[in-house]
Amino acid sequence: AAILNDLFYFIAFKLTTIANATLAHYTMPVFIAIIAPFLLKEKFKKQYVVPIAISFTGLVLILFQGLSLQGLSGVIFGLASGVMYALIIIFYKKALKNNTVYTVNTYRFLISSAILMPIFFIGSPAITYLSMMPLAAFGIIFGIAAVSLHTEGIKRLKANEAGIIGYVEPFAAVTYAIILLSEVPTLHTVAGGLLIIGGAYMLIRNAK
Repeated sequence: AAILNDLFYFIAFKLTTIANATLAHYTMPVFIAIIAPFLLKEKFKKQYVVPIAISFTGLVLILFQGLSLQGLSGVIFGLASGVMYALIIIFYKKALKNNTVYTVNTYRFLISSAILMPIFFIGSPAITYLSMMPLAAFGIIFGIAAVSLHTEGIKRLKANEAGIIGYVEPFAAVTYAIILLSEVPTLHTVAGGLLIIGGAYMLIRNAK
């Protein structure tokens, strides 16, 4: 799930705007609300129905705004990464009952590395010290520091509540995209994003 989450998310970034990809990805709480009752035996509340409908309405606004086939594919990959992200949080909740944050993350990255290492050597261009520096920085900041903090937050919350700790990302991502890439989101994306995040926030509130 972790490998597919990252893979689908990066493909989404390549195919569509950061705003579209990130907002589609953050339908994650919706999928947690749907999947958690089956895998974690957490109760599905009737109060979840309206927020889920609101979030999916927002997704429809983003999907049907005259996107090209490539842009539409990007949103779909963003949505797929949201499903994988929901599974990650659910699996973390199960694994963290009897393991520490660092044990779970160590196994996660060791298994992911073992799966991806052959692909890295076969498909990557020649690696130089200069090209390794940003990759190493990315691995340390995102792969170790950020993921450990995120996992610690997940451990302390219910699966549905855990989604709230990542909701700085869509706002930050869209802001950075505007400033650094001049990617100004359309009105459909803004409206759809507000519905997705609003519905997700209602889900998180109703989970308490």
